[in-house]
Amino acid sequence: MAPKFPKCQTIAKKIGSRRIDKILQEIFRREKEGYNTDEKEYNQRIEELEARVDERRGIIAELENYGFDLVVDEPVAILRAAVQDDLGEIARLI
Repeated sequence: MAPKFPKCQTIAKKIGSRRIDKILQEIFRREKEGYNTDEKEYNQRIEELEARVDERRGIIAELENYGFDLVVDEPVAILRAAVQDDLGEIARLI
């Protein structure tokens, strides 16, 4: 006959305690760790995007100070499009 709570019994075997409060405590600890890991990765992704936007804006400013030349116009347009894409992704994530 199959056990009623197979997942709880698996956790009970892993932690070495059959007390329900210990099992629930372990389940909630695992969920909290998972949530913290997801939140950390989310924050890192947003920081990376913000850093890329800042760096690209600095490059655009330097190229614009160089002057408007046919050689500079195309890279500036590409960088501006990339900045807009990154800002769109940040908005989507937030």
